[in-house]
This record gives sequence, structure tokens and C-alpha cells, in this order.
Amino acid sequence: MKYRLLRAAEIPAALWHDMEALRDTQAHYDDPFFDPDFIRLMAEVREDTRIGLAEQGSMLIGYWGLHMRPGNWARPIGGPFSDWQAPVLKADADLCPEGFLKGLGLSGMSCNGYKPVSFRISPAMHREGANLARLEMGWPDYLSTMSALWPKHYKNMRRVHRKIDREFSERRFIFDDHSSDHFHQLIEIKKQQYSRTGRHDVLGPDWVRKLLDRLRSFQGRRLRARLSTLLFDGKVAAAEF
Repeated sequence: MKYRLLRAAEIPAALWHDMEALRDTQAHYDDPFFDPDFIRLMAEVREDTRIGLAEQGSMLIGYWGLHMRPGNWARPIGGPFSDWQAPVLKADADLCPEGFLKGLGLSGMSCNGYKPVSFRISPAMHREGANLARLEMGWPDYLSTMSALWPKHYKNMRRVHRKIDREFSERRFIFDDHSSDHFHQLIEIKKQQYSRTGRHDVLGPDWVRKLLDRLRSFQGRRLRARLSTLLFDGKVAAAEF
């Protein structure tokens, strides 16, 4: 097995194509943070972006988007925004996380939201539980099930809905909103929330704003960001990017 740790500018077009093909082979990598295009966008705004490669002969076995931090330590690509983190591996690759990191010459890595299917479990790893919303049953049945499990919460949500109906005459949801004004309102609302709650403002760094600006206009083969907004009487009530 051969391992390489490269900058985005050092990767030829053919290898980017191999990375895309590897990512497409398994459904559990169908997430924007595993997309090679996301790694390339990160490399435009953060100098510490690296791509780890695992190869057997001329075949790509795996790739791993990372950020290099002091002490030869790695962090997840796009953190703290990336909800899932892991390398993208060939289905029959026999790799463990410490083996991949050691092959790249790294001391270790800190992350959360690690995707467990990406590696065989080793003694160096342990699992913690997480909550996921499963909607296979359809929205009406999901809502009925959740209402039975959390009656007080959903009773409060019904009260909020009635209040909205009383106080606003129009509700409008835009799934793919291209309004720059609505986008900037979302950023301002979120920054105010961080200030009000005393939490770290992850939108503060210059690279974050540059990344968001690139994502707003970027259209890749499979990667595109969307702004969704909920408006009451023409004013933004909620938004998600």
C-alpha cells in the first residue's frame, strides 16, 4: 500500500476523476462533505487543506480530506460544519483509521460525527450513540409517532402554529431561495444568536465567509448548496443554508 498526503494543486485531473468515481460506488458516501468538489472549495479558502491518498499499484483505494494542524495533527475537512467525517474507501479495503493516518505520516486526528461504516472497528475506537430522524414511514406517520413519544413538545408546537395563524396572513416557503438579502439576513440572525447565547461564533473567520460565498454560486456534478427560507407576511422568519 502506498500513501500520499498532497495539496489540492498537486492532484492531476485524472486523479480527481478517480476520487469522484470512488465516492459514487457506495451509497453511504452520498453526502456533500465526502465530495471531492467540497475538498477543492476548501483548498481555495484554507491553506492547511490536504488530501490523503491510499493506493495499491495504480488503483485508488481511498482518499481522505483533512486539515493539517500544529503538531502534525489532523482535523476533519470543513470542520466545524461537516456533520459526517471519514475517508472514502473502496468497499473491500482492509484499512483501520490509525493505519491510514500512520501511512500518511500523521500523529492522529480529532473529530466528531465519524461515519462508522468507513472502517473496520479497531481496539483504538469506541462508539457513542446519536439521534437520527428516520422518515421511511412517511411524514404523517413520523409526526404521529413523535407526538406520542413527546406529547408536551408537540402540544407546544401546536400552540405556536395557532399563534402564527392568528398573527400572520401569509406563509411562504422557498426551498431554493436565490435572494442575497435573505442569505445575509440568515448570517446576521445566526451571528446575533451566537452573541446572545455566549457561544463561539463559527461564522467569524474570514475563510468561512469566503467558503459560503463560493458555495452560494457553485454548481458541481453532484454538489450544490441551497438556501431555504420561511417567510411570514413577506419577512424572513427562519432560514437554512
